[in-house]
Amino acid sequence: MIGPVVQWTDWAHDPITAVVLLVIVALYLDGATRPGEVEFVRPRVIVQPIAFALGLGIAGLTMLSPLDTLGAQFFAAHMLQHLVLIVVVAPLLAWSHADLILRRAIPVRTRRWLARHLAGSAIQAWTNSPRTAWIAACAFAGTIWLWHIPAAHDSAVRNAALHTLEHFMVLGTATMFWRVILNSGQLRIGPGLAAVIVSLVSLQGSLLSAILMFAPKQLCGSYAGNPIEDQVMAGLLMCIPASFVYLGSTVWALSRLLSEKPTHAG
Repeated sequence: MIGPVVQWTDWAHDPITAVVLLVIVALYLDGATRPGEVEFVRPRVIVQPIAFALGLGIAGLTMLSPLDTLGAQFFAAHMLQHLVLIVVVAPLLAWSHADLILRRAIPVRTRRWLARHLAGSAIQAWTNSPRTAWIAACAFAGTIWLWHIPAAHDSAVRNAALHTLEHFMVLGTATMFWRVILNSGQLRIGPGLAAVIVSLVSLQGSLLSAILMFAPKQLCGSYAGNPIEDQVMAGLLMCIPASFVYLGSTVWALSRLLSEKPTHAG
């Protein structure tokens, strides 16, 4: 059963998503206007807020535009939403270092209390370790598989709150993953490890896309009346464009590895 044709005026009526996006913008503006240390490398201080604005703007279009309405009718459209969030929005937000600005929105006294009572130095040491990369990769991959379990996906289609949770979990874990990969040098994660992790994430995505492409029938009840080509296209969207992004990230990490100067024992 193919749903009615979606018009470009059919913007999603999703107040939860709109409110969450507005709260993120408000916190970012609050953090950006607070006095304090400069969190960025100076040549990028102007470019990074532009990347944040562009990323969040594209996220809003992806989650609130007619594409969201279309995604409830066609699996391929839904997968296109995830693709944009994962390979366009998340890298922009990760590269913008938005988390540093959002952290500054927390009152100074609260930050000091958290650092004092939650062993801030230990947390910092954990954050700057290779374990962070593995945690980020596992959280991202686990989120993708979770929301492509047919029962979970069908529930999200029927429930607006779950639908919003799905999108923000995908976006949040993808941003965390790209934050680690794009800033691997600052986080003391070697380029070799970054290349391995990106390759493994790419492989698990290819496995999921293969399941979708070669399944004999529609796996999600939400699209049960659609032709099987809809699910095949969803699998192709998950596999091919994302693979190019992952490949580019792997090549970038390997180029960093090869450019490192060898060290010799004295």
